[in-house]
Order: sequence, then C-alpha cells, then structure tokens
Amino acid sequence: MSQYLALPAWSIGEDCYNDIYRLTRTYGTKIALIGGKTALEKAGGLIADALKGTDMVLSAPIWYGGEASYENAEMLKAMDEVKNCDMVFAVGGGRAMDACKVVANDLKKPLFTFPTIASNC
Repeated sequence: MSQYLALPAWSIGEDCYNDIYRLTRTYGTKIALIGGKTALEKAGGLIADALKGTDMVLSAPIWYGGEASYENAEMLKAMDEVKNCDMVFAVGGGRAMDACKVVANDLKKPLFTFPTIASNC
C-alpha cells in the first residue's frame, strides 16, 4: 500500500452540510454513501437533503459491515455502486471511517468524511 492519502480541511457548524455540493462538485456526481447503520439513519437524510436540486446522485445507504476489516473493505469494493462511484462519503465513527479509507484508497476515489461522534471529527 504505497498510495498517498490526502485528507482535506474540515467544515463545522449547524449549516455545514449546505456546503457539501460546493466542496465536492468538482469530483463528479456519483456518490457511494457508506457508514454505520445508526449514522446512516441519522445523517444520511441530511446529506440527501443537502444535495436535493443538484446533479449529485447519492447511492442508497451502504452498511460498511460493522468492523474495519479487509474482508469488509473487499465486500464494499466489489459492489457496483462503490466501484462506479466518483467519490465516497464515509458516515459514522472510527471503524466506518477506517473501512472507507481503505476502500477509497484502493479504488483511487476521493473520500469525504462525515463523522457522527466527537472522537472522529
């Protein structure tokens, strides 16, 4: 794994999801939305709402598998909606973020993180 992974600056605030389109639009239009079950339930709708009226296409929520493992990363990488996406949106806690980092790195896709617990922001 000699890939280089660069993580962008961060956004914070009550209205920061309003900036999703502006910050991600240059990377394409097809988004794989991957994360934890609760995180996807809580934040997935907010992300979808923020992208309404844009040309962005958000996948149905994809559960990352519950553990940050190579097996789960391989399972995610084999999914058509992940293979064919332009970027990965990782939603949740540390394990979901770590699994998505491997997926995005291996598939050479831009990664945007949406941490849902303070220890991962």
